[in-house]
Amino acid sequence: MDIKEIVGKLRNLPREGLVRTLYEALPWKERRYFETKIMDPAIRPIRPDMVLIGPAYTVGDPWMALDMLADDSKRGCVIAIATSGCEGTFAGGFMARLAQDDGAVGLLTDGFVTASAGLVKKDFPVFAKGSRIPYAGYSYGGRHQVPISCGGVLVNPGDLVVGDNDGVIVLHPEEAARLCEDAQWIVQVTQTMIAKYLEKGVRFTEVPGVRDYWKYKAEGTRDEAEFYKEWIEKYGQEQST
Repeated sequence: MDIKEIVGKLRNLPREGLVRTLYEALPWKERRYFETKIMDPAIRPIRPDMVLIGPAYTVGDPWMALDMLADDSKRGCVIAIATSGCEGTFAGGFMARLAQDDGAVGLLTDGFVTASAGLVKKDFPVFAKGSRIPYAGYSYGGRHQVPISCGGVLVNPGDLVVGDNDGVIVLHPEEAARLCEDAQWIVQVTQTMIAKYLEKGVRFTEVPGVRDYWKYKAEGTRDEAEFYKEWIEKYGQEQST
């Protein structure tokens, strides 16, 4: 499965609660590992409905580097900027315009942006710790398309960046592909449970299989996706009475 196909599958998942849905798809035994791939919770979209999905184009310096701006390989990517604690800003409205013109699908920094009043009006996702006035600085070269530490997470060029108002997670392409498949079961169970049971007046605690699921959830003895597949097979077509 190539990157474009994985990105397409991620985009086909419901936008609301996207990152949480992927998290729910994690096998219990792997959750501690994946939690190391969740960025600093201070990094948020500048508008709550913004969603980031795409391979990372990494920037290792917070300066406005001319060589990076001239690089045409940003198309389809999320520009991920590591600031190494610099509290100056790298991006504002004009920078976001340049990134969008180059085909980038979003911009992420573990620092700050500026001109935020204009950024919130754009349909271009921008994630940051907040907004400030001073720029970080300028350079000709800078480091781009190198491994970076951004928001406390190692990000390699081409890693999948997925973010919404709950936070940002960074996944290797093969990890993202696997979670996409399992997340589809979660979506299916949620939609089926609401339509066939809850909307027909069945209390959640009386939905078939829920008490077993809660036991597994409390104990951490079965993976979520495994149980969801089984639930669809057993109860997905059952009508409430």
